This record gives sequence, C-alpha cells and structure tokens, in this order.
Amino acid sequence: MKHLEWDNLHVLLAVVRSGNLKRAAQRLRLSTATLSRRLDALEEQLGGQLLERSSTGCLPTAFGQRIAGLAEQMEGAANEILREADSPENVEGTVRVNADEWLSFLVIALLAPIRPRHPLLDMEVLTTPHPVNLARREADLSLRYAEPETRDLVAEPLGEIEFALYGASHYLDRHRPALAARDWANLDFVGLEESRLDQDLETWWQGLDGAPRRGCAATRPSESTTG
Repeated sequence: MKHLEWDNLHVLLAVVRSGNLKRAAQRLRLSTATLSRRLDALEEQLGGQLLERSSTGCLPTAFGQRIAGLAEQMEGAANEILREADSPENVEGTVRVNADEWLSFLVIALLAPIRPRHPLLDMEVLTTPHPVNLARREADLSLRYAEPETRDLVAEPLGEIEFALYGASHYLDRHRPALAARDWANLDFVGLEESRLDQDLETWWQGLDGAPRRGCAATRPSESTTG
C-alpha cells in the first residue's frame, strides 16, 4: 500500500463529526468538490466504502467507523507530540534582543518573568544606539521606532510612543515667559547627541517651532546586558 495521506484521514474525521460534506468543507476551508475527491481517493486506497452518502447527510459505514476510530487515535498522538514540543522543558538556547538605551530597561523588566518558566533559556539584551543587522544574525529580535526598510523581515507593531519636552519644576518657574513665547534660544536643552538620535525622534525635534538647539548632549558607550 502506498503512503497513507493524513490529510485525507483528517477529511474523513471532519465529515464523520459534522455529518455533512458541506459543513466539513467549510470547517476545513475546502471546496465540497475537493473534499469529495479526497474521500474517494481514501476509499480507493483502503479498498472499502467509508461513508453512506445521502441528500440529508453522511453516515460512516462499519468499516468507516473503525477507520475513523484509528484516525482519532492518530490525531490524539499528533496533539500529544505538539504538547510535548511546547513544554517549557524543551525551550532552550540563547535569544538576543536588541534595543536602544531607552527601551533596554523596559525589556529587561519584561524578560525577567520568562526565566523561571524556561530555566534552560538564556536571554541577552544588546544595547545599541541604532538597530543591528538581523539578516546577519547580530540579534534575533530588534525593537525599533519605525518599520524596517528591508522587506525580508517580519515586523509586528507593539504600540505607539509619544515624545514630549520635560523640565524640572524650579527651572520652568524661572523661565515661564520664555516657555510661553517658545523662545527656545533662551532655554537650555539636554538631549542625545545627533548621531544617536532615532530618525522619528529627530523629525519630531526638528518639527518643533523654532527647532530647539541642544545645549548639552548626553551619551555613553553601548553595553550588552545578559539576563
């Protein structure tokens, strides 16, 4: 006997459980004609009639009931394999997550609860001012502020980040007239030096009225944190 197609047994189970070709086809997202052809192929391969078909539905023959029972056992074994594969004990290796300094602190906090559930999993947070090259396996995941330009990466939106200007209350109290007039030239700003600015942040910064000038730039060497 040739190799038995599990997909055809899956079709048989769907028909037996629904009692109707049309409902089974909808559940499997197949056309009724395709489903019927697969049943015919299965009956021909097994050498026996599996279903009694009528205008009101389908009922399994005695032979069909035995085959469906065995197919259910196969389905159960396949599900058990998937559960075993998804077991926390089987999750191991190293996952490297790339983020800039702003997000690294949040990433480390979010990763902390994962370690107790997956003790064999090593997690590294790679802190860099700009995204690393995922195609070269410099990291497995990268948190970015904008969609990647290359189309061979899978991007998933996580949320939105809003930018704003903040100041110490005593400084703001002393410079309220300049703040009200948006007189940036008479105000001092602290920010990242230009080579470390994300493009979206730089665009927002330059879009402010008068484009505030950074009087002081904060920077420090990149570090890789292992957790």
